[in-house]
Amino acid sequence: MKKKITPFQWFALWLGIVTLPYIARKIIEEKFTGQISALNTSPDKSIGYYIFPGTLYPSNEVFKEFFQPEKYDLNVVHYGYKDYDPDFIAEQVAEHAKTVGYRKVRVISISIGDQLLSGLGICLKDKVRDASLEIVSIDSLPNPDFVSEKYQKPLKTFEPLIVTLRTLGGWLLELPLIRRTGRWHSPAVLMEQLVNLASWDYDYPADEILDCVVAVIKDDEVFYAPDNSEELFETTYNWPDEELGDDPQCRIYYNYNGKLADFLDEPTQKGYERVFGDLKWQF
Repeated sequence: MKKKITPFQWFALWLGIVTLPYIARKIIEEKFTGQISALNTSPDKSIGYYIFPGTLYPSNEVFKEFFQPEKYDLNVVHYGYKDYDPDFIAEQVAEHAKTVGYRKVRVISISIGDQLLSGLGICLKDKVRDASLEIVSIDSLPNPDFVSEKYQKPLKTFEPLIVTLRTLGGWLLELPLIRRTGRWHSPAVLMEQLVNLASWDYDYPADEILDCVVAVIKDDEVFYAPDNSEELFETTYNWPDEELGDDPQCRIYYNYNGKLADFLDEPTQKGYERVFGDLKWQF
């Protein structure tokens, strides 16, 4: 007589099938499923620019229209559909910089993209010849301290639920179902970014690899707390001051109202052009 499969056994079988890809990726060393795509390539490899986008980032065309690259390599780091691991992605960027042969790396990090800077600061020194890293940080969100108080409690409250749904959803959540400004995203990546936003415990690197955070742009984004970030940056970096000499770590601080996602906003665009113009960053 055949043994009848109980509802619990059916549930366990379903759960194993659905969650197996997710669990396997957490155990087995993963390959990079994202992409480092070039908005511009140039024979001059002295400087390599990278854009680290935030959540639900725009398409390459939007970035290319705004930055209008001509002189140097300008690359956008797309995190991939299946997973979001800032340290792992930072390693891929450092390896890319080594392969291309950049002598200096300049990063434009947006929102949660700041989380890649900690890992990049650690591994880049072994990849690039003079280990020089310069950063423009826009709407900084490297850790929960930078999140607006309005959103900190909801993120913390719903974090266990998000983790549970991410695990139970397995590979189904990795399908690119969310479309924004011409690019597809998966619920999995968005959920993991929200979890990291609630619990990420790293900050900007303090290692010698960090040449400087040359500009911090405050834009009043959704999760962003401008007042919190101003206080944190003041304690993290030496601010321009007569007593600090000519070359403090954080050279420039900007505060422009507007949103980076809306590149058609003329006052905002002029503000960013001023930042990169003052820094003499020629893309």
